[in-house]
Amino acid sequence: METQSALAPVQRSVIVPLALSHAFWHFTDGIGLWWPPEHTWAGRNLEEIGIEPGVGGRAFECGRHGFACTWGQVQVWEPPERLVLAWYYGADPDVAFDPDQSSEVEVRFQARSRESSEVAVIHRGFERLRDGAAGYRDRMNAPAGWVLILKRYAKVDGY
Repeated sequence: METQSALAPVQRSVIVPLALSHAFWHFTDGIGLWWPPEHTWAGRNLEEIGIEPGVGGRAFECGRHGFACTWGQVQVWEPPERLVLAWYYGADPDVAFDPDQSSEVEVRFQARSRESSEVAVIHRGFERLRDGAAGYRDRMNAPAGWVLILKRYAKVDGY
């Protein structure tokens, strides 16, 4: 197992044409409308994905043939301004659901006008993951990581 010193967080943001409360609920309640299936365990077999409201709520997904998994847990629930998840999805799929080896995703929502909001993601704590933590951090920092996820989030209309 590689020894990890602190790895820099991944920080990304996007401005969306949604009022603050709609931006928060679009990220949480509406996650099934926009979350990229390539960032799930079920992939193309994804049938449901969600974040249960409130501290202790699960971030989960369900797929075909009875597949179900929890890939996070709500640590902070402060609508419409802040959400923090223990992020079990990590570098080693064999320990992806181990809370002791989770990174952390903080999502901050800030009004930019009455009808637009900035949504900032800070993904940190990669060093708590087992082997491959630096590689996982690099993947989440790449165009196919949080950049893609936030593009998909910002693209959905009519929520």
